[in-house]
Amino acid sequence: MGKPKRNRMQIDNEPTSSISKPANVDNDKSSLSSPENKSIGPHAVIATQLRTKQGADKLLHKIKNKQKILRTKAKKRQEKGIKRALIIREKVEVKIEKALDKLNKKRHLKSILE
Repeated sequence: MGKPKRNRMQIDNEPTSSISKPANVDNDKSSLSSPENKSIGPHAVIATQLRTKQGADKLLHKIKNKQKILRTKAKKRQEKGIKRALIIREKVEVKIEKALDKLNKKRHLKSILE
């Protein structure tokens, strides 16, 4: 469900091409796109939310397929996990619908303007 761990070699060893810059490159700050100024597009939001939903679905699938005799506390924990996964699914579905609506509105406006 979380982010995959990166290899330490990838983090420590940066490629040499990023360190050396050609002499004719302009260092204009406005032309460079920084992550702070960049907004996440609707496609990225939808993809992220779909991954979250898949994680919740996977959790529900695991819980439903485990037919073991559980103690009272374990049953309560399992019920809590099921409730949490269902809530996550509902929230994510709403977010996906909103992002898709936003995307469709943009496409509709583009088609009108063209």
